[in-house]
Amino acid sequence: MLEDVGPRLAGASQAVWAAIRQLHGGVLRTPHGVLVCSKKLVTEVFDNRQRRYTVTGYAERMRASFGEIYLGKDDDGLMSKYRAEACPANKAIMDCLP
Repeated sequence: MLEDVGPRLAGASQAVWAAIRQLHGGVLRTPHGVLVCSKKLVTEVFDNRQRRYTVTGYAERMRASFGEIYLGKDDDGLMSKYRAEACPANKAIMDCLP
């Protein structure tokens, strides 16, 4: 629903995100993970200063599917492989948020 082109073009994806913002304060826990709907919340997740979030389960599924990329790695510090791959991509994503 959130990623497929058809629902996006029909406006369904936007309606789901709006409902998550309005009915759930911008955060919705799902069986597949947590959806966050604001620049502030996305920044909190990306920064992960309180070490609340991990992507290790995602990494295992990704590795079995199409191979591992930065989305399946945790940030292990300033010189981590994650940061080398993630920082440019995350900046591009953040620059697109309202």
